[in-house]
Amino acid sequence: MACGIVSLASASVASTRLSALAASDSSLSAAKAATAAAQTAAGEYSLDTTCTDSRVYFDCVHMAFRKASGGDAYNGTPLGRLIFRLSGAQLLPKHTSNVRMLCTGERMGCAYSYSWCQLEPGPPRLKAHLLVLRGRGRNAYGRSDELIVDDPALRACAHSLVDGGAYHGLEVVPGDWGTNTVLATPVRGAGKGTSRLAILTGLADAPPATRRSLLLDHAVIGVLEPAAAAKAPALWGPGERTGREGLRRDALSAVVDALGKSRNPVKVSSCGEIFLGGQTSVVSCRFVPTPGVSGA
Repeated sequence: MACGIVSLASASVASTRLSALAASDSSLSAAKAATAAAQTAAGEYSLDTTCTDSRVYFDCVHMAFRKASGGDAYNGTPLGRLIFRLSGAQLLPKHTSNVRMLCTGERMGCAYSYSWCQLEPGPPRLKAHLLVLRGRGRNAYGRSDELIVDDPALRACAHSLVDGGAYHGLEVVPGDWGTNTVLATPVRGAGKGTSRLAILTGLADAPPATRRSLLLDHAVIGVLEPAAAAKAPALWGPGERTGREGLRRDALSAVVDALGKSRNPVKVSSCGEIFLGGQTSVVSCRFVPTPGVSGA
């Protein structure tokens, strides 16, 4: 399939990001911005050192059909926006930089982004706690077909789990609703070192065995921004999660509900980064189906 429309050209995403950061962060000098832009133009995808606390987002859509072609392949109901703060950049710079660049599409646009990739539930016993975003199997950091391995950094931020094993990156504390929902990438087993992502939720009050199953062999690189989805149940107002009466319902609950009640897929319609000054980069891809082959 060939790429069709990208709402923000990938060649300009990096310079747009640097301009936004330069305007909102006086510590980023013009010389540093020029050097980073030159490296990007030359195809040198080095570690992102301009911002260690990026915010990325995923706009989610519940598709109208399980399989469709042409314009019908993009018909669906918007479910809202998931925003994650990538606070793990200092702990795991390679993994975090890869995810950020796959959200901005600044390397090669659609071919290296999460736009129109599918969100899938975890296994039955974990489906209320785990969403998987596989990506397109191409990394934006380094060589696209090379697994990201950062063993020294992983060892430095390892956290032991009950009954053995460990996870890495940001610490997830039981009972802490600030880390109830996190963004993680596998560091062992299926999807290790690739574009695959896991959204782990319900960690604050999950039983120890469930927490271990979710966190084991993952690197936690981001946290869902404080919003409705991050509140403890006791903090919800009357009817706040129903949605049916037109009251507010958070995007994460909407995604989980859609996956649990329908066989139609949920996809990321667009993704990008939210800069310090409020500007955003957007990657929203439309793929042109090969004649005779069903759509995305």
